[in-house]
Amino acid sequence: MIPGVNPNPVALRYLYLPFAGAAILLAAGILHLWDHSSRRLSPFMRRSLCLAAIIALGGSAFLSNLAWKNNFSIGNAWIRYYPDHYMGYGIRGTEFFRQGMYAQSQEDLEAALKDPRCDNLNFHYLLGFSYLFQEKEEKAREVFQDLIRKVPFFDKGYLGMAFYYYSRKQYVEALPFFQRVFVLAPNDTNNALNLLKAAGNAEGAAGIDRGLLTIERVWGKGPALDELKRLSLSFAEGGPIDPASF
Repeated sequence: MIPGVNPNPVALRYLYLPFAGAAILLAAGILHLWDHSSRRLSPFMRRSLCLAAIIALGGSAFLSNLAWKNNFSIGNAWIRYYPDHYMGYGIRGTEFFRQGMYAQSQEDLEAALKDPRCDNLNFHYLLGFSYLFQEKEEKAREVFQDLIRKVPFFDKGYLGMAFYYYSRKQYVEALPFFQRVFVLAPNDTNNALNLLKAAGNAEGAAGIDRGLLTIERVWGKGPALDELKRLSLSFAEGGPIDPASF
């Protein structure tokens, strides 16, 4: 962690790799010494030296890695060492979001986005959903609209607006945004499923048929399309869309 260098405490999770390698090399060296000094060292002493080398270098490194595997601890460390840098708040805010702690997520993500160096578009997206899940719908809409305005080819801004309207049961307004999301990210099966559900709620079975034609033009015929058609039978009237699929 050198000041002036892009901070990266996440790298601490992988420090065990060179130390583990060093432990293996040291053990190999002891084994080599073993072969050439068999008369000077007893078998017990040789085994003890090998075990001590592995524990000394490898054990502490592996324990250190376990201490850093939690994203909260990574975010907290980043904030502690670099309180003015956005990434620590972004990592912690993202983890709060995953845990369903949306108020805490909002606070951290807002702090991250105050940093002019922040270029992580997902932080904007998650902040919008943090607002939405706290029923701060207008603030969520502002975030998503701003994201679309800044990065018009980023699918997450449209996805946020789609769910904003969908959660308000404004299915006709939501459908064009789901269509745009599919155009921007057509290989994501969840985007195709969400498009069909939204089309079903907005236009009924005819909407689902049109949605399948749109998907077929992009995907072509094949097992993936057949599976999608099978799944679409279970939501002929649209159905709820799980935000976890986003």
